[in-house]
Amino acid sequence: MQLGFYPDMSEEVYHRQAPGYSKTSLCVPTPFDYWAERIYTGEKPDNGEKPSFLFGSLFHTMKGEPEELGDRYVKNEGLHPDGGDKILSKNSKAYEAWKEENPDKKLITPKMWADCERMVKMLSFNPVANQLYEKPGYSECSFVNKCPETGVYIRCRPDRMWNDFSVVADLKTTGDGKAGPSSFPWEASKLHYHVSAALTTDIIEQITGIRPRYFFVVIEKPFPHRSAVWEATEKALSLGRKFYRNRIKLLELCKSSGYFPTYISAEKQYEKPHELFNFVEEL
Repeated sequence: MQLGFYPDMSEEVYHRQAPGYSKTSLCVPTPFDYWAERIYTGEKPDNGEKPSFLFGSLFHTMKGEPEELGDRYVKNEGLHPDGGDKILSKNSKAYEAWKEENPDKKLITPKMWADCERMVKMLSFNPVANQLYEKPGYSECSFVNKCPETGVYIRCRPDRMWNDFSVVADLKTTGDGKAGPSSFPWEASKLHYHVSAALTTDIIEQITGIRPRYFFVVIEKPFPHRSAVWEATEKALSLGRKFYRNRIKLLELCKSSGYFPTYISAEKQYEKPHELFNFVEEL
């Protein structure tokens, strides 16, 4: 695959065919996790799709790609052959028949569907989030590049990016009170959000020559779905870049040696996470 910007690459192609390390692969807990998830070819347990992942995927589509909603998801309502308020059980023959006719679609419970719709509506009351999403741009576009320091492939898939490449918006869901100033920086640091910001801004700048500002649009899952917008600081980008490049070197060393340690020495967490993310009240 050639290096560059892919505005229309599908999610399936990105995850299954695009080469290189992404933020998800670089931030696995240990090298052994990377090996088990991406290299090990033996039998693996089928744990199904976690509800939290399905929720996040549905919410991202409703907010960023509403035109794709009907092609990817179906609300489990009015589908039962017996009619009424019955829903399709995934252990039923009716579900098997529906799935055979809709192999590429995911069935969503009425509650999950309603929760996501409500969150999209409540997020629309945040003026900064509206500015980030209303300006013409790309949703779920893809970039493939090579790390200038290590020479290996790296890739990213911004949730939302303005047409001029100057702004990236990363949509996040979180728990009660976690979007606010007293919690978000700590949570974001623990979840390596600064690594996402560094990897994405570096790739976009290397390909386009433009260094974007990187924003997190954060909304809480519990009602009333409070939301906030945060921006990654230069300190965050510097620390994130150091992390992802060191992790690339480690995983490449593991690949060459064939040894993927189960645990490694703990990477020291930055003790001042409030220096990594700025609360944004206006653009």
